Amino acid sequence: GNGNGAAAPDARRAISVEAPVLAAIPIADTVEVVAPDIGGPTPPEETPAPLEAVPLLTAPEASAPAVRITLPNIDKRETLDAALESVLATLGQRPGPLRVYVSMAGAGWNVKLRQEVAWDERLSDVLRDATGIPLRVELDAQVQPFAALP
Repeated sequence: GNGNGAAAPDARRAISVEAPVLAAIPIADTVEVVAPDIGGPTPPEETPAPLEAVPLLTAPEASAPAVRITLPNIDKRETLDAALESVLATLGQRPGPLRVYVSMAGAGWNVKLRQEVAWDERLSDVLRDATGIPLRVELDAQVQPFAALP
């Protein structure tokens, strides 16, 4: 009983329950790798090098380190010209293996100089002293040229 003298309800009443419907999902037996369309046939995994090929002895230009010089935003053409002349004269006294790119803060140009320079930690101070302006000098591995200086 339930303690009040009444008959206990039958706790074992059957409830109708339906099992969830399981759907079969097809799974591919193989996976096809599709190469993006780059205008030519997909090369085999191992393509033999041509007989006349020789290994590169230097890094490609885009991956070689370079010196990046960023001038502050200069409004007067005479000031910019004088700063660039001082930079060129100073770099000419420090020949070395590194390419040099010059740009101006906020400008959309980046010029590769013809001369190459040696890097050291004092280069920034030497160029600031020579130009009299607060330029930034960095050793950068990923400088991309926009234009070459004639």
